[in-house]
Amino acid sequence: MGHSRVEADVVSYNSAMGACMKAGQQHHVPELFQQLCAVQVPPDLVTFNTMMRACGVHWQKVCDLLQDLAVSSLEPDLVTYSSAMSVFEKHGHWEKVLGLQEELSVNEVETDRILWNSIVSACAKGSQWERAAWALETVRPASLRADIITYNAAINGLGKGGEWELAHQRLVELKARQCQANLVTHNAVINSNTARQKWQEAWTALRGVAEAGMEADVISFNSALSAGGSGGSGPWKGSLSGFEDLQRRGLRVDAVTMSSLVGCGPSQWHLAVSFLSLCGSMTLQGNIVLCNAALGTCSDSGLWQQGLSILRSLPGAKIQPDLITCSAALSACEASERWQEALLLLEELQHLRPDVVAYGAAISACEKGGEWRQALSLAQELVEGALQANHIIYNACISACEKGGEWQRALDLLGKFEDTRLKSDIVSYNAAISACENGGQWQHALLLLDAVGIKRLRRDIITYTSAISACDKGEEWEMALEILDDLQTSRLQANIVTYNSTISALAKGTEWQQALSTFEMLQQRAMQVDIVTINLTMSACGAGEQWQLALQFLTEAQNTVSEHRILANIVTYNAAISACEKVGHWRMAMFLFSALQKTKQQPDVISYNATISACEKTDHWQQVLLLFSELQAMGQASVISFANALGACGRSGHAAESPELLGGLERSTAGLMPEPAGRREKGETQPWVNLGFQI
Repeated sequence: MGHSRVEADVVSYNSAMGACMKAGQQHHVPELFQQLCAVQVPPDLVTFNTMMRACGVHWQKVCDLLQDLAVSSLEPDLVTYSSAMSVFEKHGHWEKVLGLQEELSVNEVETDRILWNSIVSACAKGSQWERAAWALETVRPASLRADIITYNAAINGLGKGGEWELAHQRLVELKARQCQANLVTHNAVINSNTARQKWQEAWTALRGVAEAGMEADVISFNSALSAGGSGGSGPWKGSLSGFEDLQRRGLRVDAVTMSSLVGCGPSQWHLAVSFLSLCGSMTLQGNIVLCNAALGTCSDSGLWQQGLSILRSLPGAKIQPDLITCSAALSACEASERWQEALLLLEELQHLRPDVVAYGAAISACEKGGEWRQALSLAQELVEGALQANHIIYNACISACEKGGEWQRALDLLGKFEDTRLKSDIVSYNAAISACENGGQWQHALLLLDAVGIKRLRRDIITYTSAISACDKGEEWEMALEILDDLQTSRLQANIVTYNSTISALAKGTEWQQALSTFEMLQQRAMQVDIVTINLTMSACGAGEQWQLALQFLTEAQNTVSEHRILANIVTYNAAISACEKVGHWRMAMFLFSALQKTKQQPDVISYNATISACEKTDHWQQVLLLFSELQAMGQASVISFANALGACGRSGHAAESPELLGGLERSTAGLMPEPAGRREKGETQPWVNLGFQI
């Protein structure tokens, strides 16, 4: 008996594809579609619609299908548009949803409520609240009356988009239309409050579920618990109470629940550890996720010891750490500037093959600890391990060199950064400029400032402040003023540190009038000056022999009574005494010195030297020797102190005191002589001279 060959047609394929969809086997639908095309069976509209429904997360495939459909002779129908919109809506592509809405309007395709629900939800998720409101208005005719799904989509989307007032308006409107709210509605309201960290409102909304005669589900509790995890005394107590309520109701706790509890706030790290221990006795998938959340809490609050404690407890809980665990634990060490622990931990976790993120956390820990050698060593190790250094690695290494006073290495690293495919950013240049500033290399700092402009990087306040500070240390007050002027023409707002650095540069250049002008500029801009500003301005006045102005600043600092009271400190008094010393007002200098002694702050060697110098200039040698003897008794007499005392004795004709003073001077300077070159141990070299961070 012969067998006849039966050729499958498009109806057969459509039936098979539909059966796969009903059975939840969507992944077989594309295979059937490929077979259909392979045997050259032309797909029809049902085929395209089924394929779109099967795309799921692959929204790009929907775009391809719509394009194929457009070049065919087939006309899309309501199912086509609804299927495509549903996929785009789930992925937040509101613009594609609205594009399809315009197309179906042109094609005069009749719409339904489901399609408009997708439009409302897509617009709301994309924070296109005006378009969402328009879509909601469109479905108001009796034939397309908005249902609970429509309102839920709007409330949920608007809440996530931060439009909480509009979300609340939709809720009020829903009730006014006598549309029965369901659990999804209540969960959307809870989520809305969670998104804006309104934990009290979130828990009130959760209680509203029971008041509406409904049973809250685990999603309801998870949303409220997430709001309770924002920290503070109230939220974590709410989290604990909510967790107990959830257990009483017999609801199944999942990984999301425990993650919310574990992240209950930096100040409640012990609760995070307790909840993590509870996870060990529960059959939850994703325990490592909970562990990582707990480590994240420790990292945020700088609790490196607790973070390491959690890490050490994993083997007992039969939890295998992953790279995220490794990075989170290292970040906890970084936040606490525990670079030694970070290095030990990185060594222990080598079996996990630490990635760039893990190395970045360890290098940043070394950078914060000022350990530039260790930072560069880790960077070298990273490269030798065939890992590619990123911006974070380079910037951390440059910053480590800056903190270690290695400005040449910082510039070398910046140069290597420029040679890579990566593009250096403003953080890189800021660290390099700061390194030059700390190294007293103001010329290099200004060259880098120019390079920032050439590369069209956006300068920030750190860029300008570091450059001005470099000019201050180089006593280049004119350049400091020029940079400040450039800053003021930009959209950036100079801070108090910027102005302080400028005034300091002016003080060193004896430009007291410019310093006063800058101080007045601060006041005109209603900026809150600090004691550093006062002290620097006083120093500028002193350098310009404007001792009366310096004393006026001191008086204002002493008498200021306000919410932001500025208390005069020893530097303030020293600046005033030095101002009097410059013009030889020894009585006023002595008066200020006596006033300083009556405060809680004791005079230091600068106070003594300035007062001694004021007396020495006016030949009051008795006062000089009295003050000098006090300073010598304290063991703080410096070369300047001896020089002033000798000068006073010499000018007043009391040379008998000189031999004793000269002997004291010789003893005080014995330890200041440079060490003979021959004393260095044979073979001793400077460490890390040939450090190679080759990238």
